[in-house]
Amino acid sequence: MSQARNINFIGQSGLFGVLSIVLVIGSWILIAGGNLKLGIDFAGGTEALVSLPASLEVSDKDLKSIAKSVGLESPEIVKYTFQSGEPRQGYFVRSVTQRGLIAEKGDRLRETLSAELGATLVKWDEKANTFTIADSLSAKYSSAIGGEVIGDRPQDQSITQAAKSLKESGVSVKEGVFTGNPVAKSAIVKAVGSAAIKMWDTSDESGERIRVQFYNRPDRGVLIRAATKAEIIGASVSAENETRSPVFAISADDSVRLRTALVSAFKSKLSDAALVTQIEVPRFEKVGATAGQQLRNKGILAVIYALIFILLYIALRFDPRYSPGAIIALLHDVSLTLGVFCLTGREFNLPIIAALLAIVGYSLNDTIVVYDRIRENQDEAAPGSTIRGIINASINDCLTRTILTSVTTFLAVLAIQTFGGGIIENFAFAMLVGVIAGTYSSIYIASPLVLMMDNYFEKRAAREAAIDEVLAQ
Repeated sequence: MSQARNINFIGQSGLFGVLSIVLVIGSWILIAGGNLKLGIDFAGGTEALVSLPASLEVSDKDLKSIAKSVGLESPEIVKYTFQSGEPRQGYFVRSVTQRGLIAEKGDRLRETLSAELGATLVKWDEKANTFTIADSLSAKYSSAIGGEVIGDRPQDQSITQAAKSLKESGVSVKEGVFTGNPVAKSAIVKAVGSAAIKMWDTSDESGERIRVQFYNRPDRGVLIRAATKAEIIGASVSAENETRSPVFAISADDSVRLRTALVSAFKSKLSDAALVTQIEVPRFEKVGATAGQQLRNKGILAVIYALIFILLYIALRFDPRYSPGAIIALLHDVSLTLGVFCLTGREFNLPIIAALLAIVGYSLNDTIVVYDRIRENQDEAAPGSTIRGIINASINDCLTRTILTSVTTFLAVLAIQTFGGGIIENFAFAMLVGVIAGTYSSIYIASPLVLMMDNYFEKRAAREAAIDEVLAQ
């Protein structure tokens, strides 16, 4: 064993152990209090990257107002730096919740869709104030308006309800020709159109998709016209099945909506019309609340599985008394990193899970180096050496290597954190905290716990020996 350096790390471990307990408990109190700012990866929401001409004067207030106008609730604006030399400025527009198509345009879409469907089913004679209904439905509407029961199927019930509205509007029928009040024409058309809708599903968690089912297949152009009249920009329609009662999905292109709003707001501020083409939304990401919860749970499980396998590895590679120290040290490092994120208000997202796993790997590597030296020094220890002295000497032996490795890693990550910017900044920040915590825990958490576990095993062995001696008498 090298005796060139003899800092009493184990003697200081009690003080630092109490400090670590306080910091870890404080970190978990902050987390339990909801101070961990979850990104859209975990909380759900939207994140758009907006690219604007460098000459355009724009404020966070302007961007927030535009974001709210397209349905992004409580938006946050974060400056984004493009590669040097590019004549443009960038911003992240983030919204944890979004209203989008369903809350903002859903009711209007149903109105316009009912009107469009009714217009295809109702043929109005303006001069005579009469109208006819498509042949397949005419007889049923005639019977329902006359007070007859036409059936108990869902479509029949829809027609009965529509016929009731028609009758209340003063509609009468004779030989398949309906007479109505021209003032109530729009209401008549909507009533017939609404009865043609079998299912209206707005449960899509992203807030940008409505599923609608019809009793009979409509022309796709009807859906496009309805979306256009409802002022849904960038609307698209897709068929989910080809049955007699088809289901269509109507969705909106969020990036198109946001870009249209940006162009409308800033066009007058640009002297050169060519600069308008530089207003872009190169990226628009959206995560639903359920998907975010699944990602969060999987991220937590990834860390837990890593700790379990590390526990098994340390137990097999060294000795069971080494494992608790390694795991507690890793939990300490992860907890402190999360606590710092709570205090600084930085966003916790999926890349930070990757950073936590990297921290676990870095800290474990440092701990294993110290553990390996402890085991070597135990094998070479002179008679009368204590485990306390062996552990202290082993930490001193590895100190130069630990400092060089930690400082080198810290400087490299600091450069990334300082000059990287953008998405990688928070990842690098987590690594900075993790490098400091990992180096500290290898010395003051993992190693002293080996001493505690060794004392525990010795006391247990002494008790067992005493019991055996009593039983043998």
